[in-house]
Amino acid sequence: MSFLYEKVATEIGQAIDRGVYPPGSRLPSIRSTRERFGVSVATVLEAFARLETKGLVEVRPKSGHFVKSAPDATSLPRRSRPSTRPAMVSIVDIAMEVLSSSNLARVPLGSSVPQASTLPLDTLARLHARAARVHRKRAGEYEDPMGSAALRGAIAKLTSDSGAMVDPAQIVITNGAQEALNLGLRAVTSAGDVVAVESPVYFGVLQAIEALGLRVLELPTHPTHGAEFDTGS
Repeated sequence: MSFLYEKVATEIGQAIDRGVYPPGSRLPSIRSTRERFGVSVATVLEAFARLETKGLVEVRPKSGHFVKSAPDATSLPRRSRPSTRPAMVSIVDIAMEVLSSSNLARVPLGSSVPQASTLPLDTLARLHARAARVHRKRAGEYEDPMGSAALRGAIAKLTSDSGAMVDPAQIVITNGAQEALNLGLRAVTSAGDVVAVESPVYFGVLQAIEALGLRVLELPTHPTHGAEFDTGS
């Protein structure tokens, strides 16, 4: 099934490749793109986000979306060259040692957790206080194992705005990405199975693989076009 945002992202990406939008040029506004494709604002934003993830587009605050200039090839890291053999993982001890010895005065490059100074703490405090007043009877209740029904319904609605129809009953709320990764691995693997990962990869992925007794096969990764699935190259 092809989603609407994928169609929009593909067409704009092809225009960038053909030079219709050269490096550094400004892309059409969100409103004009919405009118051109006949889609919602959420769909356009998701399409631009996909292009940004691919390294084709960058956002300039208060200016819009621009075609990203090609990086200087001499400044790129080399293609990784991991072992071509599956292996057991042993990373939990060293990961915990690094985390426990981290200095809060430094920028935490080991995870994507934002620093407190970048968070709208005053706004979050007001929202938490309001939620506690309005929903105080539910504060001590357990939610459905799948997660809040109201939240799953809201997520399904947002997803439909991007062109994908998802039943709220098919959505599971997790306590962050790490739990989602663990549940996904538990659902499709058994101890001893081999899991292919990019190299390098986020250490939390390796922690999950180790905890489940899985083996890992590292894929060589190029700095511009990502993981290379032909491990014989």
